[in-house]
Amino acid sequence: MDLCKYINSKDVAAHLRIIHYPFNTLEAAYLVFFCRSLTLKEKHKAWQEIIDAMPDMAPKDHLDHFCWAYFGDSIHACLKQHIKNEQFILDAFTQIKKGAFYVRTFDANDKECSTSTCSNALMTDIDDVYDYIHNYITDDEGELCKYKVYCAPDRSQKRFCITLNRNDEILDVEIDSEHYPQPQLDWQLETMWFAFPTPFKRGDIVIDAQRPEPSDLRDGPFVFDKTAAEWLTSRGKTGYDYTDMTADGWFLDEDGIVYGACTHDYMSLEYYPPEKLKGAQRILLPLRDHIKGEIDDVLFVNAYHSLLMEEYAKKIRLRYDTDEGCGSQD
Repeated sequence: MDLCKYINSKDVAAHLRIIHYPFNTLEAAYLVFFCRSLTLKEKHKAWQEIIDAMPDMAPKDHLDHFCWAYFGDSIHACLKQHIKNEQFILDAFTQIKKGAFYVRTFDANDKECSTSTCSNALMTDIDDVYDYIHNYITDDEGELCKYKVYCAPDRSQKRFCITLNRNDEILDVEIDSEHYPQPQLDWQLETMWFAFPTPFKRGDIVIDAQRPEPSDLRDGPFVFDKTAAEWLTSRGKTGYDYTDMTADGWFLDEDGIVYGACTHDYMSLEYYPPEKLKGAQRILLPLRDHIKGEIDDVLFVNAYHSLLMEEYAKKIRLRYDTDEGCGSQD
């Protein structure tokens, strides 16, 4: 069973294939849950394959992140119940024809799209929702990745939220109601962390695989330092979650200034081709070489200063080289 295909980064997936990483059943369930490309139907199929092909295990014997009473002694049983609960919610939603519906648009990182023409229109028919999605929502910047359809079918307290991709395939289902069974894995898997190996070395230039062409320097490539896997392992298993699976490195702010920070999903990192760096991103090249010990402090500072001033000069020219600015030839 090729579990690496569920990893969001092709480079991390390739590395774990090469080293023949021995996934356990809980790790397999985690990878499927966080796989960004799978539809809900594909996740259910993948979890069923895990149940059929991999041994059962008691999560509490392997991790100690929270009260495992909700998991019990069987990850298989938990997966089966999760699939059943999500399917129950999905079936309930598909029966809804009338109600109060509205739509929001999101990018690949679950950030609401700022340039989409999605309005606050309130619709009362599910057919109108799909017509609205297909014919009235635009995406001028190409950032739109998914839709969230919110629905209140009647005067009760239950509220549905269905996430769709651009092909109208369902990615996720949620319901806010005490009268419906809740998917259990959502918050349980989000309270875990795993120390998966990665191929990245200190000084490599990497990027989040979901942001291949970022418009903001802060969301772009950065120089890798290390992951938190070793740090987490040394501190024990309690008190941390999936947001602690970080990668430290050196980033660029909107002005090209270097700062140290972290990104919260090292399993989504991929190598970034140095030849694709442009503008202020080129600062990462001498920074990479300095981190790897290939150039000394003086050469790095000179290169950094030269590139920073070059980009600053470009901004000044763009600001003033207009019909009204001092760069006018009239």
